[in-house]
Amino acid sequence: MAESATLQILRRHLVHGGLQPGEEIGLRPDDLLLPARTAVLSFLHLERLSRPRHPARRALCCLDPVLDPADAVGEEIQRYLEQACASFRVPLSRPGNGLAHQVFLERRASPGRLLLYAGGHGAAAGGLGTLALPVGALEMAVALAGGPHYTVCPVVVRVVLKGTLPSGCAAFDLALHLSARWGLLASSETVLEFCGPGVRSLSVATRAALCALCAELGPVTALFPADPVSAAYLRAQGRAREFAPLSTGAGDDYASQLEIDLAKVEPLAWLPRAAERMLPIRALAGGGVSEVHLGGCVGGDVEDLVHAAMVLRAHGAAPGVDLRVVPASRQVWQSLARQGSLQVLLDAGARLTEAGCCAEGLSEGELPAGPRVLRVPGRAAAGPEGGEIRVSAQTAAACALRGRLTDPRELKPNPFRARAACRVVVDDRFLAVSPRRAPGELPRGRGVVEPPLFGSLPPSLAGEAVLKLPNGVATSQILPARGGAYLYGDVQGFARRAFERIDPTLIRRIEENKGRAIVNVLVAGQGYGAGPAQELAAMCQMILGIRVVLAKGFERRHQLQLIHQGVLPLWLLDEHSYDVVHRDDFLEFPWLATELRKSEMVTVRNPERGYEFKARHGLTRRQIDIVLAGGLCNFTAR
Repeated sequence: MAESATLQILRRHLVHGGLQPGEEIGLRPDDLLLPARTAVLSFLHLERLSRPRHPARRALCCLDPVLDPADAVGEEIQRYLEQACASFRVPLSRPGNGLAHQVFLERRASPGRLLLYAGGHGAAAGGLGTLALPVGALEMAVALAGGPHYTVCPVVVRVVLKGTLPSGCAAFDLALHLSARWGLLASSETVLEFCGPGVRSLSVATRAALCALCAELGPVTALFPADPVSAAYLRAQGRAREFAPLSTGAGDDYASQLEIDLAKVEPLAWLPRAAERMLPIRALAGGGVSEVHLGGCVGGDVEDLVHAAMVLRAHGAAPGVDLRVVPASRQVWQSLARQGSLQVLLDAGARLTEAGCCAEGLSEGELPAGPRVLRVPGRAAAGPEGGEIRVSAQTAAACALRGRLTDPRELKPNPFRARAACRVVVDDRFLAVSPRRAPGELPRGRGVVEPPLFGSLPPSLAGEAVLKLPNGVATSQILPARGGAYLYGDVQGFARRAFERIDPTLIRRIEENKGRAIVNVLVAGQGYGAGPAQELAAMCQMILGIRVVLAKGFERRHQLQLIHQGVLPLWLLDEHSYDVVHRDDFLEFPWLATELRKSEMVTVRNPERGYEFKARHGLTRRQIDIVLAGGLCNFTAR
């Protein structure tokens, strides 16, 4: 009986372990995708490892629009990345060429390959049959140097699609419909594998957007089979030879199955500040709209923007509506220009920008990566002050046309019945390998600062509980407000503002502990570390000298990032262990290294107040070695 497509790909790339869900496995990736936001750290770590880039790993670095060349720091970062790509022979996608995941989908993704991506929406490659796994910048550096990628063998869930999407509905609506059927789309160790007769009705653009959105809502990634629709997409991109059939299994390899009738999907809206975050757009119809953003990270493809042009062709945007259009790549702009839709959008009153993300100003993690942002003044559903909501491209275009929240199915005549056909323009002039540079240290600057590393873990530890956190502390509460440091260039400066919204005195107390030669311990509740930028949050804790985190529960990916930074995550076994520890308590871990090697449990005690308890580490042998070495970089270098 045929295996699931996920297991087929994993088996072909397996180098360590067995394909049993929950077990640690080592994989040999084919492709590596480095967005600008994390590429700086990846190259800094690769320099520190003093190893050449592995020639068999096909890598791509994208200078996407998070860089501002007009800013001095942004210019330094761009120069560093250009020199690093030349030094390590990594092809570079030039500024303005597009967002990393869109460029990869257009020019690199193909069925049956294994992709590692460090940030962004790389899961979109699953729409073309590429299994895309998220990694941190440090893991990316190890992969660039030729090391295997270690992860947990995922649980594969079969999602059977039947019927066709109704006119006016898109991948965004389907993703929210799916999440409503299955809560927050299971755990971060789950892969959603789509199959069934409904798959044939979805374009590659829709499949890619759905995979990216599903990865935002819980699962580690999502995957579609490779079929004639995939083959046609690759032909249009001039890459027909890269097609390889990839079929889904018959059912035995799947942990569970979910059936979705596409005909029952309706236009939906995501409201970040409302008590009820997801509502049908018909329930909000009539609310005024002042700003509409079309395009961006998920949904700024040719198909979506052609649909928007169809809606706006006759009358343009309503008076008072600020319409902005942001394509996901240069190829999208060029294709729209050749087809004529670009002129339609201009005539509709749209403000055009270079390829990028349309979600500026939003708190990361607040919204799923939906295609559109609507600024809705004074709507109770969006919050007491109004605010942003997310809808599909079709709904956003309908709202721009009417000047109010509108169900796109109300538009007469139906603009979505016509096929959104557009011949793509293939132009790889902005995607090339830079000329080889002379050997030597790469140029640095204020914006490029090498992060510190822990030393190896001593046999025992003594420290102070510098912070005690409640349940549900996410990365957005660990990290300071968004800014240029999200480019991962100067993480040391960024770390000095970590936890500032929770405890402004933390940094001062940590500085005092440096003179006392003791480490810092953090105590947390359930669900610690959920949210985006988990590696950055883990790095900030390492830089602050937090050597141990005691928590009632960790988000799995954040726990892994703590391990890679040399921070030991320990699970508290009961409420009493959490309650008994107070802030500023002195804690001892008297037999730490020995207990890590020989037992699942670690002893924690306080001689001053007279309590002692056990905490569980749950680490694999390899993860124990990483923590004892002081982190993945030290472990790999050895």
